[in-house]
Amino acid sequence: MNYKQIKYYPILIGTLLFGLSLKAQTNEGTEAIYSGMFQTAKSIFQKQLADSMVKPEACYYLGEIYRLTGHRDSAAYYYELGVAVEKPNPLCLVGKAGLLMFSNSAVSAGLIEKAEWVKEYSKNPELYVAIAKVYADNKKFTRAYEMLELAKDINKEYTNTYLTEGDILLQQNKPGDAAAKYEAAAHFNPKCKPAYLKLALIYYKIRNYELALKYLDKIYAIDNHFAPALKLFGDISYEQGKYSEAVTTYTEFLNSPEASISDKIRLAYSLFFNKQYQQSLDMIIQLTPSFPNNQVLKRLWAYSLFEIGKYAEGLSRMQEFLNSVEPSTIIASDYKYYARLLSKNEQDSLSIVYYQKAIVTSNSPLEFYKEMAFVYEKMKKFDMAATYLEKYVKNAKTPTISDFYNWGRDCYFAAGNIDSLSMVKDSSLVDSRNKFYLKADSVFSQLIILSPENHLGYLWRARVNAIFDSDSENGLAKPFYEKVAALLELPNVVNIKELVESYQYLGYYYFIKEDLKQSKIYWNKILSLDPDNEIAIKAIEGIK
Repeated sequence: MNYKQIKYYPILIGTLLFGLSLKAQTNEGTEAIYSGMFQTAKSIFQKQLADSMVKPEACYYLGEIYRLTGHRDSAAYYYELGVAVEKPNPLCLVGKAGLLMFSNSAVSAGLIEKAEWVKEYSKNPELYVAIAKVYADNKKFTRAYEMLELAKDINKEYTNTYLTEGDILLQQNKPGDAAAKYEAAAHFNPKCKPAYLKLALIYYKIRNYELALKYLDKIYAIDNHFAPALKLFGDISYEQGKYSEAVTTYTEFLNSPEASISDKIRLAYSLFFNKQYQQSLDMIIQLTPSFPNNQVLKRLWAYSLFEIGKYAEGLSRMQEFLNSVEPSTIIASDYKYYARLLSKNEQDSLSIVYYQKAIVTSNSPLEFYKEMAFVYEKMKKFDMAATYLEKYVKNAKTPTISDFYNWGRDCYFAAGNIDSLSMVKDSSLVDSRNKFYLKADSVFSQLIILSPENHLGYLWRARVNAIFDSDSENGLAKPFYEKVAALLELPNVVNIKELVESYQYLGYYYFIKEDLKQSKIYWNKILSLDPDNEIAIKAIEGIK
């Protein structure tokens, strides 16, 4: 080996390494295109435009990016840039042919034929993959598949062939067949992230999240920061109601150039549903100046203000939003939050009107029944509150003890709202009053069954029965007050007011039954809890 040969080795090695680097960049760029990462791909290929070695192919891939994103004029510009040179790039010829195929089929066919005659590409499967794409783009699917077979004849393990075949099958609405092609791509290249991504997307669209996540896991094993996988994982987490995971994943994805305004809004929603209301609001405020007419942001702004307790500002925002949109675009949750904000601003009657609108427009109005009941309670309209709580309890899968308790109380207070003067004027109200008390007694009976160790069911049954037996002669309330006393006398139970109420009834009951000894026991129990209780003091003085 002579000195001159040694001298040129570093140059040759440098040239080889540079070529390999450009090839790796191209592979990274095409991977980005197949993954829908068009901003990333654009950045890669725009950098290559400065290098004459790879500029023609870079022009083709930039043209592809613009074609796939619907910018045909820009696509034509880059294809022409790769054609208008001494040696036109065959891929750019094909790209240009695709844009002309519908309007000038003869010129298009000539360009494809010219591309096929370029010797350097005659054994390159990418040429036939490119031709297949333009045929498919012009709905000539038979010819597209013929070109893909030619690509396989050159190199049956060329991954892009199978990715393209899968994409064309999806274009024809054949997801099952497409999945088989993506599996083939992954078989020949186990590190093919676009193949796993496309498989995950197929299963995501049919809501088979388990299989979608399986393919995302394969991507994470290769690259756990792959932007489209992060987005899809965030979407799945969001739809499964796993908002904390959605927030974490979307937050990382937003660092990618692929993130769009809709992704940022999705993060704001995820923050909202994860009960991170202030963070959601902060993000909305940040986004709104750039998108002042975005109705989703306006809606979420009002929702968030309610959740952080800024009710006056929230009402103003909600009114502004509702006045700015078409009535047909208003959804149930808009009416719900407007109703909530109205109630918080002491406009309860109007609040009820909008809860009714929410019920009409919602597929699941159950939550509104309970909220309406609470507004009616504020308005002291306990009959209506009882009506809506009954609707809620009878339709809820698992109504709580509190639901039964509130329902029973509303029945009790609805009866109490019917006063003696009203009943004199309208005798039918006597029956209505009794029905409410009977309903209350029935509801509190159910509460006792659900929670036999809770004193409240017994207490309210005692109160209802004390009204039915106003002079206590029949002792209708006695067994219930006895149970209340027994439960409240247990160690570590402190509820003096209700215990005193129970002792007072029992003391009086035994007094009218002339069992003075037993009566005195209960009056003394009251004094042990409340030494200044005037009723107990007078009762004991009367017994003496």
